[in-house]
Amino acid sequence: MTATPTTSQPRSCLPPEDVSGPATFVPPRGACDAHVHVFGDPARHPYEEERSFTPPPGLSPAELDKLHRLLGFDRSVIVQTGIQSPDVMLEALRAEPNRLRGVAVLKGDTTDRRLAELHEAGVRGIRINLFQRAGVHVYRGGARFEDLEALAPRIKRYGWHVQAWLDASDLPYWAPKLLAFGLDIVVDHMGRITTDRGVDSPGFARLCELLRDGRVWCKLSGADRISVAGAPFTDAVPYARALLSANAHRVVWGTDWPHVNYFDSPVPKDSVLVDLIPAFASDPQDQQRLLVANPAELYGFDKR
Repeated sequence: MTATPTTSQPRSCLPPEDVSGPATFVPPRGACDAHVHVFGDPARHPYEEERSFTPPPGLSPAELDKLHRLLGFDRSVIVQTGIQSPDVMLEALRAEPNRLRGVAVLKGDTTDRRLAELHEAGVRGIRINLFQRAGVHVYRGGARFEDLEALAPRIKRYGWHVQAWLDASDLPYWAPKLLAFGLDIVVDHMGRITTDRGVDSPGFARLCELLRDGRVWCKLSGADRISVAGAPFTDAVPYARALLSANAHRVVWGTDWPHVNYFDSPVPKDSVLVDLIPAFASDPQDQQRLLVANPAELYGFDKR
């Protein structure tokens, strides 16, 4: 599968919406927000030139902690975006070793010493950017499949997983290649489809099949990313329910704070996204799996 990278200048992201109060839904104790991003001062950690966006200031671990205290989340997983060094994530992980885990964006030439350092700090996977529309990468930068090919034998010894950012319609091409490494595969943002395609669309049906067979995990995040109706994103509910129904033991949930790549449309409120959780998973046991048990297993919380 070939792709032509875009060449436009990085765009400035809108800041996240302030959450004035908690969501209606109260997460269970030990709940994990399994998909967040943080950024450091670019004077200390310069942005990569090859990137699609520039984040607003103030998106620090301290701001994330304030949000989670308000919303009732005890744990979170920092997913590196790739526009800054992993050192930004490392600083956060080392400050909160029991509460935080990480997913790194790494190039194939990353040293064994660096991998060991990341693992010790709490990194438990790598993220690769396979997200395309019409055969063209949507976002510049990040790690690609060739980086995974170089890293797979070395991250396998740590038990790390691969978080794949892709459109589910491309799964027939990518799934055999990803599964061949013998690593756990985590599909981002419900397969990053759009809700006008239908839950029976071939790509999404393939994602559900892989999930049902226990061959992949999936993040029930990005309701705003896949929605075509807009807030409160209830058109994403059937997709999340289908994924959870396929395998309630292989799904995790995340806000995607601070919602980068929003440039000229309303940024979703995290309290609205949290209030979708009981619509995704009405059974308290499923909520416990989605928010507590599954992320504890996937990211090794309570293990060092």
